[in-house]
Amino acid sequence: MYYLLLIASLAFILDARPFATTCNEIPAGSTILNPQNQTVTFREPVPTGYCESETENGGKTARSRIFNCTSDGASETYYEVADCKGTAAGTNPITVNGQCMTGGCAGFTRDQYENGRCEGKPESVTTNEYLYFDSSGKCQYNSTQSCVNGEPQFKFYNNTACSGDPVGVLTAGQCEPRGRNSEKLTATD
Repeated sequence: MYYLLLIASLAFILDARPFATTCNEIPAGSTILNPQNQTVTFREPVPTGYCESETENGGKTARSRIFNCTSDGASETYYEVADCKGTAAGTNPITVNGQCMTGGCAGFTRDQYENGRCEGKPESVTTNEYLYFDSSGKCQYNSTQSCVNGEPQFKFYNNTACSGDPVGVLTAGQCEPRGRNSEKLTATD
């Protein structure tokens, strides 16, 4: 009997593996200009305060960025090094839709491959990437988030009710083909 209770407890804990941490976030609907001077609207909240680092070409190219949001405003600060240290290469102001807020997020490492099978050495590796995450499974920002077999899963829809088949599913720990390329998220926090 106690053995069954232990197994049931462990199964619940593993399936509910929280990952989600509490983050300060830039709200959905906020905007930023991309390098082509086009306005990009955040479709979901963007966690702030984490240095996201990307390396490409086997570590030959590195860059990093950090999003910030305070009562004075929000910005993306980017660097031509992998650790958000030293002199920033630039800062992009963000027009905030409302005000900064607190919400759930989860940290990941994203490996991107130049083949559809996540095989060989990744072409690009992004570490310390934090994404909005609410494991309740409720529909928000045209997506749902949940844990499947103890791993975070994101489902994306073309509608605000999250009805019908998702247009995309991303599950940490699984290879996700993207045409001729592929990517794999590994949950870290």
